[in-house]
Amino acid sequence: MTAIDGGTEGNNSTLRCLCAIPGIDETITAMSGGATDPDTSATFTGGIPADVRYQQILVPSYALTDALDYLDSVFNVSNNILDGVAVSTLTGTLSTLKAINVALGAKHDSVLFGNKPVSIVDEYEGSAIIELNYVLSSIFGAIKALRLTDGAAISQFVQASDASLDSFGGAALASLPYHNTIMRNMPIVGTGLNWTSLEIDDLGTDGVSVFVNNDQKTAVVPRRVFVGFKNQAGINGFLNTTDTISQAREFFFAQYKLRFGQIRLTSGDEVQPGRASATKASIEAATDSIYVTLGTPAFALMRGDDDTIALFKQNRVVTLNFETGVVTIDMLIFPVGQLRTIRGTLQVSFQAVPAG
Repeated sequence: MTAIDGGTEGNNSTLRCLCAIPGIDETITAMSGGATDPDTSATFTGGIPADVRYQQILVPSYALTDALDYLDSVFNVSNNILDGVAVSTLTGTLSTLKAINVALGAKHDSVLFGNKPVSIVDEYEGSAIIELNYVLSSIFGAIKALRLTDGAAISQFVQASDASLDSFGGAALASLPYHNTIMRNMPIVGTGLNWTSLEIDDLGTDGVSVFVNNDQKTAVVPRRVFVGFKNQAGINGFLNTTDTISQAREFFFAQYKLRFGQIRLTSGDEVQPGRASATKASIEAATDSIYVTLGTPAFALMRGDDDTIALFKQNRVVTLNFETGVVTIDMLIFPVGQLRTIRGTLQVSFQAVPAG
């Protein structure tokens, strides 16, 4: 058998013997021989339109660095939103995956899924999940895209059965946890082949994500989905956080262009009646309104209680430069979080007597 994929990607193909015929001995040899990976640098330096946003780029592991270099270069461009994430899946040992992801930590927004290597003599050679790694990335990427697509029917993927609005895609799904999202068409992992709970926790300490069987063993789901990015103090490394902030900054950007795309800049507390004009006060009011909108059920991206909104307003600073026409707005935003762990303490008592 020869892999048609160039480079080392074919080395991770899985071979498994599902049955045996009496009198016939089978021998399974792990795929090998792939050596020189394709050079993808030109694809990202000259093959991508400069003004097109790719919210996610799904790449084989050998192209991950080139994809991240590209995303680094477009993260904060002027007068546009082009940020995105790169998603890749790699078969490797625990130590190898951790080391690779640590090395990628200085770049923006990478999601690395680890597929566990499995070797059982003359029975199984390859990866715990019997599928090509870039197909696993594609399944995750397709479902992620549907989650963020306005109006897409996604009830078959999400488990928020008592939350009707979460049965349809849109910006608000950026803040719904990725863990336990059903990965349709991803093959169930064989018993005893996947990462142990301790290994999953260890991989997570260095931001490596994994796919596992759900509790019912009827589907495959991701555990916590991490993202590696240039850390800002107080911001955790979860894909939901990155997507939530990305959706929020895109909404701010679009609203500012809509409201202030062709307008005068003036001083005072009141805009000029009958004239397209903006003041510091009107820009502050617009900024507050945008933040409040992001906290409504339509978006569910920001915390929208009265105390948090008041804190947002206290930390929002608007500065006007009439000579250059530049308005600088500094904000401290408060995204919603995701419930990831419940720690409960059970105390035992045989005295069923009310206290007091």
